[in-house]
Amino acid sequence: MSRAFYNLPEPTELGLRWKAFEKAREKITRVEGRRRAASQAASDLEKKIREEKSDDVRRLAQSILAGEAEDDLSTAEDLDDLLGELREQRRLEEALEQALPQAEEGLRQTIFENQVVWKSRADKVLEKAIESEREAYEQARQLAETARKRRQYAEALALWLRNPSPSFGVPSDVTIATTVQQTWGDDLGRCERQLHERQLNEEGVA
Repeated sequence: MSRAFYNLPEPTELGLRWKAFEKAREKITRVEGRRRAASQAASDLEKKIREEKSDDVRRLAQSILAGEAEDDLSTAEDLDDLLGELREQRRLEEALEQALPQAEEGLRQTIFENQVVWKSRADKVLEKAIESEREAYEQARQLAETARKRRQYAEALALWLRNPSPSFGVPSDVTIATTVQQTWGDDLGRCERQLHERQLNEEGVA
């Protein structure tokens, strides 16, 4: 079946608690869970019916060979009961398949109704996350730089001991460190730039 949402975010992961969003999402989860359960129950019943029919035919064959009575009303009644259960499960599954798109549309409408407030709060969280990531990169850069200088000194010493020269020196190579810092910063800069662009475009529309 076609779905409006195949997976949904969890705003609480970022400390955002939106009761209307959670309520609408829980409804989707509940309906989808019941739909899956009904579908599985129907599949199990179909399997059981096939097995019962197979067993019934086998018992009938044995009765014929033994010259016994061929009528077995209890088996027919059991099959009727199973078929009745199957019809009910398929009916329930169909009803849930109709309810699921309605639940998803309810979430969509809830998002539109609260979009202005929610996107503003999400943007604020994003801005703080960008700043936090930038600080983390700087701390990591400093730690890496300290470790790198120690490694460079140890490397220079190991080489010098094998060929003592009049002058001992440690190479000053910042290419790798600069490349790493640029790699970290590129994605962060893209995210920040796109955030500002979205905000400017939305302000222009408003």
